[in-house]
Amino acid sequence: MFPLKTKPTCSRCGTLASDQKIVSPDNENGNANRPYYICSVCDINSRWITWNDARGVGPKNPVCDCIPSSPSRQDRAGKSSKREGYGFWTCATGTCLYYSEMENGLTQKEANSRPDLPGSRVFKPWLLPNV
Repeated sequence: MFPLKTKPTCSRCGTLASDQKIVSPDNENGNANRPYYICSVCDINSRWITWNDARGVGPKNPVCDCIPSSPSRQDRAGKSSKREGYGFWTCATGTCLYYSEMENGLTQKEANSRPDLPGSRVFKPWLLPNV
């Protein structure tokens, strides 16, 4: 699956991603030198598409909304986020808009309707085994 063979398409506007970029070596979020794609059309708060590596992607991860469904990517909110250090799940390839802040992978809407389900809580990604 990774590295991606072709540039991904932005799931928000349908534009082909910009050329692959690389995180600067002095990044303090643990992402130094990681390859990634962004959308050159969407505004600064919506331009992220995906990482171009397999970090955080595993067969036991919740599935995203892609058809056919694929394992999601576990990631962690960075220092500039209000949720610094907390985990989230997202589409591994940036193809769909799947996003979850719940340990069990439920979307916020799903978790609100079923708060009794195990794992319907926010999480720190380093607490999850084998991911």
